Amino acid sequence: MFNKFSIVLFFSLILSAQESHGILGYFQRGGKHCTNVCDQKAICTLDQDVQYRWCVKNCSHKMKVQDMCELITPSIMRPLLPYETFSGAFSTNEVSPLALQGFDIQFIKQTVDKKRLIGTAKKVLLVHEQYVNGNNVQNLNLQQREILAEKLLRTFFKNDPLILKPYDETKTIPDGTLAVLFDNLKRSLMTKYEKTAPKK
Repeated sequence: MFNKFSIVLFFSLILSAQESHGILGYFQRGGKHCTNVCDQKAICTLDQDVQYRWCVKNCSHKMKVQDMCELITPSIMRPLLPYETFSGAFSTNEVSPLALQGFDIQFIKQTVDKKRLIGTAKKVLLVHEQYVNGNNVQNLNLQQREILAEKLLRTFFKNDPLILKPYDETKTIPDGTLAVLFDNLKRSLMTKYEKTAPKK
């Protein structure tokens, strides 16, 4: 009796999964529903980013989550990393595909505050460290992020004294050298983004 029941249940699950992910899909989503959650525009704002990402990952087979949200918060404006409540100088929320487009030689030349420019470079280095290399920067506090960002900057320039000695003295880096850093980081980040971003 038990064996017959097990066989019937097994085939029921398979048939349900084939139709529209049915019961099996529900269990795979951790018992969470797509309907009346992922079809609501409230998930499209950045402060609901965790819910939005969950919906895109788990419910796109049932509804066009990304299309619905595109008019409210376009994908190109969303942070590469999950939206965070961290409000320190090294918050990762500002680094999006759209922001990366602006980090070019013109941006560098037009930025008067060169020390702030270094801060932006360090922020992009931190995002790259998590997004591309898989090391969770968002778990770090401000001091830890600052230490890691400095280390990443020095590592990028291979501890070259011709670059880092003047940097240690002035906390600035020549525009052309900084442009190389931004260009490399942008290329690496966007390559990953284009491979992993949800397709419309």
